[in-house]
Amino acid sequence: MSQARRSSAGEESRSRILDAAEALFADHGYDGVSIRQITEAAGVQTSMVNYYFGSKDALWSAVFERRSAHLGESRRSRLDALERHHAPASPPLESLIDAFVRPILEARLSGDPGWQSFTRLIAQASNTPNVRNVEQLSQQYDPTARRFIAAFGHALPDRSEEEVMWGFSFLMGAMLHIFAETRRVDRLSDGHYRSASLERITDHLTPFLAAGFRACRAAPDSSRPSEGPAP
Repeated sequence: MSQARRSSAGEESRSRILDAAEALFADHGYDGVSIRQITEAAGVQTSMVNYYFGSKDALWSAVFERRSAHLGESRRSRLDALERHHAPASPPLESLIDAFVRPILEARLSGDPGWQSFTRLIAQASNTPNVRNVEQLSQQYDPTARRFIAAFGHALPDRSEEEVMWGFSFLMGAMLHIFAETRRVDRLSDGHYRSASLERITDHLTPFLAAGFRACRAAPDSSRPSEGPAP
């Protein structure tokens, strides 16, 4: 076998391992999946995980990195384009939200079924803040998130840092729930509306999130419960 064919076969095996791990981690979580289950699903020998990745932890990291890199690059590219176009003013809030949300929408509509597993995996990791998940989310997403938070703040100059931060957190919660396709809306609507209708949902999501950002105001101090007299 030529070097080129060996390299191609090796890359195919590596991709199959990543695909299998991604789907199984999304369904069962990191601790609910064994290396043997992953290699059986991928149709490769167990030793291949050690060969290509070194450990289960390293495989987990590789699963995160593969698609996270694409999302981060697409979001930053869109933000760069918006800032150039609107300079010296700030881009509109709705455009910033779209730049953050649309990359994952387009990925989900690309025809690659792995993106559904990946978005469920990200939602699961975000809601399970152990050391492993926090480390991956911080490495892969925080730098881009900080850029968007700053841009949202510039678009909403009358909002405090706290209000913008909570607005971004609410955005993340809504986005992760929608793209994880939990099918809850399918059940609650008796099938009239479908969580798989991502394009239609996103048409509603952006104005909803923009209105939420604009309405997100911290309660005035006078409305907060009294902590009693000062000592």
